[in-house]
Amino acid sequence: MNQNLPEDLQFRILALLDGTLEEDEAARLDEELRGSKEARVLFHQLATLHSALEDEGASKSGLKNVPVVPVELLVARDRRRLIKTSLLAAAAVLLISALVLWMKMVPDTTPPLADFRAAPNSIFRLNHAGIVDKPVGNSLTTGSRVVLEHGVVELELPHDVRAVIEAPADMTLVDERTLQLDHGRGFFQVPSEAGRGFTVVTPHQSIVDLGTAFGIDTSSHRDEVELHVFEGRVRVDGLDGTEGDIFTANRAVLLAGTQVEREIDHSASTFRRKLPGKVETILLEDFE
Repeated sequence: MNQNLPEDLQFRILALLDGTLEEDEAARLDEELRGSKEARVLFHQLATLHSALEDEGASKSGLKNVPVVPVELLVARDRRRLIKTSLLAAAAVLLISALVLWMKMVPDTTPPLADFRAAPNSIFRLNHAGIVDKPVGNSLTTGSRVVLEHGVVELELPHDVRAVIEAPADMTLVDERTLQLDHGRGFFQVPSEAGRGFTVVTPHQSIVDLGTAFGIDTSSHRDEVELHVFEGRVRVDGLDGTEGDIFTANRAVLLAGTQVEREIDHSASTFRRKLPGKVETILLEDFE
């Protein structure tokens, strides 16, 4: 029987067909049949089988018009119960086999996952709110959010994209090519052609990779965003989807939306490019 149906459903249906189901149970069964197409299909199958067996029993009992119940009828009833039980068992086996086969044939629909590692002594919160199939361990799926209160994390994103994010930071994996960075300081490296188009969305603009390594520093306390292009090119688009200017390697700017406020000394950049062995220990009370 389908695993989504109650285990006792077939027995209550058979009891209804035999006229032995209590009135309150019959009312409950009626609600289940109205609310479930699968339950109605099962009812139809059992009713058809019950009717056929009743007709067979009636034809055999009509051969002898005597007030005494013949032995053959008793045997037929026992045989009917045996046949009914065997058929239900066979149907259950077939349903289970079909379910296993279906599960093997159904393609993997798990959304793209990203993994991350945190430097020792880092403090972070990982949230999968609203996600049914939650990933295990330090993994992200679309919609997963990491709030980094202290330390450093390294993200291994789809298409060989790698990111090193420093606290304080708040990030959400929007999809396999988009990371929302509400605030934080991060170094991003996109070494392969497959990763081109990877986008970091800040509260003020969208920074689109065109094959590069770049750094972003955005704070929750100011509107400007620092952009450092180490290799290749990036494009700064508006949040409304409008394409903006392209920035090339060895350039650093302070952005206000898609506009350049001023140039920044590129040599002063101190973005972490790899996960440190450990970070300084901070007591949780320090965040209160």
